[in-house]
Amino acid sequence: MHDLLTSNRTPVQWCEHNNFFLQHLSKDMSFSTKFTLEQRLHESGRIRTKYPNRIPCIIQRAATSKKTVPDLNKHKFLVPRELQMSAVMQIVRKRMDGRLKPEESLYMFVRHPEGKKTIIVPITSSLSTIDDKYKHSDGFVYIDFAGESTFG
Repeated sequence: MHDLLTSNRTPVQWCEHNNFFLQHLSKDMSFSTKFTLEQRLHESGRIRTKYPNRIPCIIQRAATSKKTVPDLNKHKFLVPRELQMSAVMQIVRKRMDGRLKPEESLYMFVRHPEGKKTIIVPITSSLSTIDDKYKHSDGFVYIDFAGESTFG
């Protein structure tokens, strides 16, 4: 409110500006900060019970790639257990609707459940193997993607 009193904006302009900021802030928030641990546990448990042959994954753009790689419009995926990481990469590319240039390569990182470090898993790894090793305490597997221009 103090900002409203000291700014040159009208109340309507101030509200529009702050609403715009909040919308973009919520878009950039990660899944684990948008939802509480209890909400995430409930959701992953519900998913794993309803779809026992699928793995709930959160696939998000890496924080360091905000300017280089387009974001996805959805981040929660149910991935078949036998699917390989290479197929997940193709799904992510497809979901970008051609916004990733062909000369840009895509890198996938799996977040380790015990910290903030990420691991590059072999592209031939199945999601069931990744789930067994890297499933977080909330029941989700977190995968980050980043891109790099490979030809110049």
